[in-house]
Amino acid sequence: MDYTTVARVKEAIRIKENADDTYLAKLVTAASRYTDKWCAKSQRAADYFKLEWVADEECRAQVDQRGMILAWPRKNVIVSASTMQYRTTPIGEWTDVPAERIVVEASGYTVEGWTYIIAKPRTLFVRVTYLGGMAAIVDDVSPDLMEAVTLLAARMYREDESGLTDAMGIAELGTLQYTKALPERYVANVEKYLRPVPY
Repeated sequence: MDYTTVARVKEAIRIKENADDTYLAKLVTAASRYTDKWCAKSQRAADYFKLEWVADEECRAQVDQRGMILAWPRKNVIVSASTMQYRTTPIGEWTDVPAERIVVEASGYTVEGWTYIIAKPRTLFVRVTYLGGMAAIVDDVSPDLMEAVTLLAARMYREDESGLTDAMGIAELGTLQYTKALPERYVANVEKYLRPVPY
């Protein structure tokens, strides 16, 4: 799923012709996937913000001092969880957590399994079915995330068009300064979406 549209990028770079639409669509997808990886802090992230049901996703989890299982599925926000299973070794049998004991923590990042079965803190393997993500269609993506992806796609286009890897003008000196840094506006817009727990 893309987090902006070609029309928005064209508006940002102020072009009306349709000649580059196919190329711009590729840049929109590239900027969206880059944002997935940047926010999830993982090269494996894709469709990180897409709202969808994920079935039987396997991930690591922790058991806290209360005996609760704390799992962190791989979407940016967890809306609800329908099933959770756990096992203590990679080849062990899966044990179900009753549906009424599966709770999505208030922050939206953690799924808790209220088991009271495991006596001491430890790492577990879990399997979770859940609904997670921000939006199912591009029009429902938050405005600040959409603006960031639009900005990044527009920047990619301008870089390719100019033949420069990166350039920033300094009017007072009449010079160009080259930098690899992401635009400050992009970083400011996506900062609140950075994943707080390991992917």
